[in-house]
Amino acid sequence: MGGTADCLEQTHRIVANSGHNGHRRRSLATSCWIGVRLPRIVSRDMRFLTISEVGHLVDKMPERHRAIVLAAASTGLRFGELAGLRVDRLDLLGRSLTVDATLSEVRGRVALNEPKTKAARRQVALPRFLCDRLARHIEIYPPKMPGWSSSERRVRHCVELTSAVGPGSPR
Repeated sequence: MGGTADCLEQTHRIVANSGHNGHRRRSLATSCWIGVRLPRIVSRDMRFLTISEVGHLVDKMPERHRAIVLAAASTGLRFGELAGLRVDRLDLLGRSLTVDATLSEVRGRVALNEPKTKAARRQVALPRFLCDRLARHIEIYPPKMPGWSSSERRVRHCVELTSAVGPGSPR
């Protein structure tokens, strides 16, 4: 389900229940939601890139962006989680990373936030090849700010790259 459909369904459920409660208590003559039918929600299957498709995509990327594309494909992390990742949250020897922040851009301002839910705070296992690639990336492109994996300018560029791929693209 998409965000708009979820919002519509949740709003309908809340308002319909409050209307039914008012109708039962006789404080409302009738509920305006009786007989309202929501539009049918059509779910689309998600499409994921194959290993060879990821390899082809990575080969076409500039060297400095290959690590984030491999990390996204290997971990399933969302863009904001990857952009909010700090080097001190990587445990390359233990082959894991800790997701405890997300980075987002709202009205031209980049902000680091805590994940929205408790479940979003998590530790993610990393394959060995990705740990090697991330170590090489950090060596070639050291963080400009202590503990950060990228500068604000790089994050903006990644946002532009992600926007260029477009909605509905495999993550």
